[in-house]
Amino acid sequence: YYHFALGHLHAELARSYRSQDDFQKAVDHYRKAIEADPEAEFIVGELTDLLLQANRWRDAVQENEALLRSNPDNIQARRILGHIYTRLIAGTTNPKEQEEYVRKGMEHYRYLTEKRPQDAEGWVRLGWLYRVSSNSLEAEKAFQKALELEGDNEGALGELAQLYASLKE
Repeated sequence: YYHFALGHLHAELARSYRSQDDFQKAVDHYRKAIEADPEAEFIVGELTDLLLQANRWRDAVQENEALLRSNPDNIQARRILGHIYTRLIAGTTNPKEQEEYVRKGMEHYRYLTEKRPQDAEGWVRLGWLYRVSSNSLEAEKAFQKALELEGDNEGALGELAQLYASLKE
């Protein structure tokens, strides 16, 4: 946890003073902390947050994909990658890129919901990806599953309403 603490300190300094040197030190320390304890998923989250705040999403993807190569069952890395890809979908107008991001996001959220079927938020995000890819039947199933788990899940309710509204058009 020594490297995690130093990584956190340098990340705060990088954010406060916009210091590239502190940013790189934070990244290096987080990587060392991950090497020392690959099962500590919160460290991956901290590193990813730092990279995304610096608009280095490709680096964040590479970090998490490297974790999956060493441990394909890393739920946190899959959740992070799914989240990154869903964010990237909204930021692109290129249909090929969008299709790729949807496919990759679905891959991670399918895995997540298979391994953690009680994860309502995972079902909502998977449903959203199905809706974006025009698969309304699978989208509805995913939103309904989220509502079975959490009857008052606002994300699932809102997405289901949008899905039904788009079907009436």
